[in-house]
Order: sequence, then structure tokens, then C-alpha cells
Amino acid sequence: MGELFTSFEASWLHFVQRNEPLEVFADQFPESPCLLAGWFIPLDPALWPAMKALQRSLRTVDWLRPYPVHLQHLWLGSLGWATSWRTEAVEGWLEQGREALHDVHPFTVEFPRLNCFHNAVVAEADGDRGDLAELAHRLLPGQDLTTFLPHLAVALPTAAGNPQELREILVPLRESNLGRQTVDNVRLGLVPLSRRDVLQPWTVAASIRFA
Repeated sequence: MGELFTSFEASWLHFVQRNEPLEVFADQFPESPCLLAGWFIPLDPALWPAMKALQRSLRTVDWLRPYPVHLQHLWLGSLGWATSWRTEAVEGWLEQGREALHDVHPFTVEFPRLNCFHNAVVAEADGDRGDLAELAHRLLPGQDLTTFLPHLAVALPTAAGNPQELREILVPLRESNLGRQTVDNVRLGLVPLSRRDVLQPWTVAASIRFA
């Protein structure tokens, strides 16, 4: 995959200037089935209609696949890959998460504009006072978060796509605002990921509600 971005501005500038095709989203994952463990925030179902309307605006691009609204989420960070996870590992992450978030209070996240990564059309996420980055730092101590850009996946390339075809549609939609939601919990997910099952159902192993 192309070099990871450290800002949404850099990502957008690269997209409007790129000549190389977009990359297939599933190609970043292994061939064999495995489970990715990590923390995430689900999208409020009240925002699903806005997401579906946006995805309909992109349907003329036949190499894009809409990301299912019931799986929409803000990914905060990964804990690791495995073919299976022992109960002890999940319980340990949950205990650490509760300790890290014991004094966190609910906050608001907004999705003010669209963007495009190397392998996905996304909606940018902007939390009050940088709360999303704070959550990630607390839940993933010691991890390098310089490329942490919280976002929703809107649509995923299923083939190497012509960037100019997508620019003609996406540039006018750049300032599309999907709305805002209150964040009052984070969830621990076990996500099946391989090149064949990237959008299969997740297992929510635990949830931590804020104070």
C-alpha cells in the first residue's frame, strides 16, 4: 500500500494530484483467515441514512463497493492478529481499557468532509478537543499514532480504479457533512480479515461505557 498519511490535508492533496490507480482495499490483508483485535466506535444508526445517500452519489463508479452501514465505525487502533484469541487475552485488554478510560466523559464527533486514501473513500472524523486521539493514546500506550486519522470508510475499491473518474464525482462532494454523534462508549472487536472475508460479521467481545 502507498505511504500512510499524517494529515487529512496531505491525503486530499495526493488524491487530487494522483495519476496512479487507486488500490484494491482487500489486497492489504493476508490470504489465510485471521482475526484482527482492536478498539472501535460504532457509527450512530441515526447517521445511516446520510451515509446511504452519500454512497448512492458514488454508485456510477462501478469499481467501488459501498461499505455496509451496519459495520460503519471509527477504528481507534489494533491490538494484534491471530487465527483465534484466548479468553484471557480479551479479558486482559478489557481490564486495561477500563483502567485507561475510567475518567473519560462522553463527547461529540462530527464528520465534516470527505477524503480519499490510497484504497478507500472516507469521511473525516473530528472530535471535540482532540478526544479521538486521546482515546487512542490511552487504549494503545506506546504505539506510534502519527498516522492516526480517524475516519469512516464510505466505499472501497474492488479493482484498480481510475482516479480521474472518481475525482469528477468526489471533488464536488468534498464538503459533504454527514452530521455528528455523541460518543459514550468504545467497543473491543474481533474482526475476521483476509482477502475473501474482509466484510464478514464482527464479534463485539466487550464494551466500555464512559463515566
